[in-house]
Amino acid sequence: MSNRRLAICPDDKIPMRTVTQPDLTYDECEKCGGLYFDQGALNQLITSVSGDVEKASLIDLDPVVDNHPLRACPVAPEHTMKKIEFLVHTDIVLDYCEACQGFFLDKGELEKANESLRDSALGRESDEFRKTVDGYLVVGKYNRGVSAAQAASVLGQGYAIPVKYISIGVYFPSPLGLGLVVTRETFPHRLGRFFGLNKEDLKTGDASFDDIFLVKAKKSEKALKALNPDVRARMSDFLRQENSVLQPDGSELVLNDQGLFYSEGPYSEEMEIDLESQAKPLVAALLETAQRLKASV
Repeated sequence: MSNRRLAICPDDKIPMRTVTQPDLTYDECEKCGGLYFDQGALNQLITSVSGDVEKASLIDLDPVVDNHPLRACPVAPEHTMKKIEFLVHTDIVLDYCEACQGFFLDKGELEKANESLRDSALGRESDEFRKTVDGYLVVGKYNRGVSAAQAASVLGQGYAIPVKYISIGVYFPSPLGLGLVVTRETFPHRLGRFFGLNKEDLKTGDASFDDIFLVKAKKSEKALKALNPDVRARMSDFLRQENSVLQPDGSELVLNDQGLFYSEGPYSEEMEIDLESQAKPLVAALLETAQRLKASV
C-alpha cells in the first residue's frame, strides 16, 4: 500500500526497509529480520498450500502466547497487534493487526511456515510455487477457474464446469522500459488488419511470428531489436506446446515490460500435479528466453 505510513519495527523502534518485488511489497527490519506484510501479501508468499491462509488463520482468535510481548502495529502503532496461530494448529504464532489487517512475522517464521506445510498433508496438495533464479522472480500457479460449456439439458441451457489453468510468470529483474506488449493475435484483430485497421501494430518482418503475435511498443526500434530471431523462435515454440507442462488444448503467452507470462489449459479440477517438479522444463525455457531478451535491450 503506497499511501500508508512508514513501517516502524515494533521491537527495535527503527524504520523498516521496504522490499519491492514485481508483484508485491513488504517491509523488513534490517536489525532483527522481522517482516511486516499488508493484507493479502502473506497469501502470495505462503506457497506450500493453496487458498486464503490469512483468512483461515483468523478462524480461531482465542488468545495464544509466544516468546514476545504484545506488539504495536508497524504502520498503525496506536493499535496493539493480537497473537494468532498460523492456520490454527501449526504452533507458529504471528502478530495480527485488526485495524490494518496486516501481519508481523519474526525472522525465519515465513520459511518455517512453508516448511511445516510442505511436510504436511496440506502441503502435498500445494499447487503454487515461488522462487528467485538469477535475479528473476518465478511464480507458478495451478489456478481454479470456470469453463463455460454448452450441453444438452432439459432446459437447453449451458452449464459451467470447474476447471484449472496452469500459469507461469517470469519477472525481469527490472522493467524493460519499452512500453512493450506482445500477445497472441485474435481473430477480430486479424479481421481488422484485413480491412486496413490496426496500422500502429509493429511488424518484425518474420512472417511466421507476425502471423501469430500482436506487437505494440512505445520504443519501437528498441523493441524490435529485443525481439531478435532467437527470441521470436522461442516464443513461437511455447504456443506450439514444445515446452508444455501437460498436453493442453491451448496455450497462451504474453510478454510485457514486467516479464514473460505463460498459461495453458483448461484441465479437469480433479487432476492433481506436482507443479514445481513437472514445470521444470517449461520454467527453464521461459527463463532462458527472458534472459536472452533482457540481454538484447
